Amino acid sequence: MDSYECYQTFLALKQHFNQWDYDYFIFNGKTKTSVAALNRRKDKYWFDKLAFMPNQLNRMLAQFCETSTPFIRDIVTDTDTYTAHRKITESLPYHFKSELKILLPDFDKNFIVENGKHPFLIREYLGKRLSLETLTIIAHLTECIPYWKKNLADDMTCSSIVMRIVKYHPFLKYNREQFQKIMIDFVCDRLSENAK
Repeated sequence: MDSYECYQTFLALKQHFNQWDYDYFIFNGKTKTSVAALNRRKDKYWFDKLAFMPNQLNRMLAQFCETSTPFIRDIVTDTDTYTAHRKITESLPYHFKSELKILLPDFDKNFIVENGKHPFLIREYLGKRLSLETLTIIAHLTECIPYWKKNLADDMTCSSIVMRIVKYHPFLKYNREQFQKIMIDFVCDRLSENAK
């Protein structure tokens, strides 16, 4: 990508992760902008710098997974976030299996919204004990998003997390059947352990 393509992708991701009515994939990563708009920006230098780095999209995506409004400077300079994101996505099955261990033994209780409290899964994500990748996969395998949207609509924190899950899912490459089997096996093992 050149500087302008980086700028356009950055704006497209910003809209994708912050607006329900914009989809990066439907609009092919395009936004209404111009080279002149990029040239007027005080942070143009950072887009120029990003253009010379490898994996620009993944670098941007890593930051958007952390916060819905990252600064371009952070995308270029924060290598720790990108490295951590890459580490998780490159060993996703292993990471998913290890993070499943924090789930409550009663599987349904991980999702339930009770007395205005955040669901266990979201609390674990907020506490950084559960990655966005694992949370996203579990949420889509169990199809709990409509339930959360309905029951957490008044909670700004949870609403933004639900949006991040929905918006991140199309970028996350994983084999649904493989991860479904991992989760089912884990739940069955837990049930058999509790029955003993």
